[in-house]
Amino acid sequence: MIEPQGGIDKLKEKLPTRLKKSEMKRLGIVVDADEKVSSIWTFLQGRLDIPQNPDPAGTIVDLQLPGREQVLTVGIWIMPNNVLPGKLEDFIRFLVPEGDTLIKRAKDCIDQIPESERNFKKKDKIKAHIHTWLAWQENPGISLASAINNSYLDARVPQAQQFIEWLCNLFSLSNSPYAVVDLLVTDLQSVTDNPRICNSPGNCKLPQYRLRIANP
Repeated sequence: MIEPQGGIDKLKEKLPTRLKKSEMKRLGIVVDADEKVSSIWTFLQGRLDIPQNPDPAGTIVDLQLPGREQVLTVGIWIMPNNVLPGKLEDFIRFLVPEGDTLIKRAKDCIDQIPESERNFKKKDKIKAHIHTWLAWQENPGISLASAINNSYLDARVPQAQQFIEWLCNLFSLSNSPYAVVDLLVTDLQSVTDNPRICNSPGNCKLPQYRLRIANP
């Protein structure tokens, strides 16, 4: 199940309850770093027995939590790549095909808007950049997930493959092409536009995985 949290504050509020669910064996947490990776990691360290620093390849730990008989496997991915500050759109920027000329034009377009006329917040500039670029594609304004399906974005780049491999390892997807997953994300709107089926073109032993997503 992909469960949107409505931002980091909501995640902080709901995470303790979520960890107590006895039927859950694996849990993935995907959050935006925004300005600082360290601040997000410090919050998670206060609630989970995790390493001193996030793994650049995505963190996965086995935890024996109070009140649980079974070990809980927890995976943490901090957008965009567990190292740099940023958010989902910074990750998406990695997926723009090399040599694309419109991505720079979109950035220049955003940069030319006077500060006093910008209706978006400074921290959301990358969102304005990416969604301006999306508005100039063959099917303007489609979601990020659809942009991958329509080959506007390249999920074969190393950054995307690293994220896919983290998911494969966390949910043991190499053992079966189908899996029900528990994934907490701070912003679901851009992750998938279909609540039931999400296709991931990975290369983790099998050429493609279909994650069967239950409605939140």
